[in-house]
Amino acid sequence: QGCRLALDPAQQRLNCPCHRMAFSLAGEVVNYKIRTPPRPLPSLTVREVDGVVQVYVPPTPT
Repeated sequence: QGCRLALDPAQQRLNCPCHRMAFSLAGEVVNYKIRTPPRPLPSLTVREVDGVVQVYVPPTPT
């Protein structure tokens, strides 16, 4: 939806200020304030090469 998640290190979770929900660091929903439970965050392939974090984002179907 275009919202930037904020890391809450004390709670070990990611907060979405736009939708007032929170996700575990594994992407599971831990708190929400909407009627329908949201889906977990998608899983992305990540690697570190020479100190640079690379994230593989699959292409969007057309």
